[in-house]
Amino acid sequence: IDSFNPTVTARLSAARLNSSNPASSVTFDFSEPVLGFDENDVFVTGGLLSDFMAIDSVHYSATFTAADGVESEGSVSVGTDYTDVRGNAGSGDASSVEMDTIRPTVTVNLVAALLNDANTSSSVTFEFSEEVVDFDATDVLVNGGVLSDFAEIDSRHFSATFSLEFPAADDQETTGSVSVGTDYTDLAGNSGVSTPSDN
Repeated sequence: IDSFNPTVTARLSAARLNSSNPASSVTFDFSEPVLGFDENDVFVTGGLLSDFMAIDSVHYSATFTAADGVESEGSVSVGTDYTDVRGNAGSGDASSVEMDTIRPTVTVNLVAALLNDANTSSSVTFEFSEEVVDFDATDVLVNGGVLSDFAEIDSRHFSATFSLEFPAADDQETTGSVSVGTDYTDLAGNSGVSTPSDN
């Protein structure tokens, strides 16, 4: 007589996923050899399962990849449509991981519409979609002028001053711009989105 039902432990190795590190290995460890277990027995929320493989009759593995642009909990669970070698139905299990794959964005506003000999500077504001870290003046790309007085107002708002490098020559017209690269991150570690120039 064998009336023991096989059990499984599903485990996502990562504690948190973001856009820079969106994937986690997943292991499925059974209490005894099983039959009829494949990737169709694995249910996924918040992402995709790939690279499913059997290591042996009690150990399986796969990769879970978080969906883009989500802030939620991802999970991998196992149903009961497998049996042990004697036909006893299996029991399920689940594992979850916190996910934030929403990349922060920034709006750059060069306040003045026109600079000239009489008005050679303009304030610039940087407003982020969420709190960011590692953003400073070196992340700002400037064309046709110089940046000064860079300041952090709070973790989402920054300001600076854009000035002409020298008064424009007679009959000369050019475009100045301020843009932001991608070397900043949000609190979850998602890299920032590059922002086109504000002219």
